[in-house]
Amino acid sequence: MFSQEYENELSLKIIKRIGELFDKASNDRSVLTGAEACEYLRISNPTLASLVKKGVIPYFMLGDLKRYQKSEL
Repeated sequence: MFSQEYENELSLKIIKRIGELFDKASNDRSVLTGAEACEYLRISNPTLASLVKKGVIPYFMLGDLKRYQKSEL
């Protein structure tokens, strides 16, 4: 009924929106965005990216968004 490209685009939008809602619902902030992880660790975004690339800081993907477990930082 819909093209595969449209379905993929819609799926990504839904996943992104779920991630946004999940972030808002998380009162204890145990799951952090990149900016929040940087603030928590008191490092810059390029430093975070470098540490992630080296495997020093673990992350997980929520759709196309990287998220960080506060307990793992």
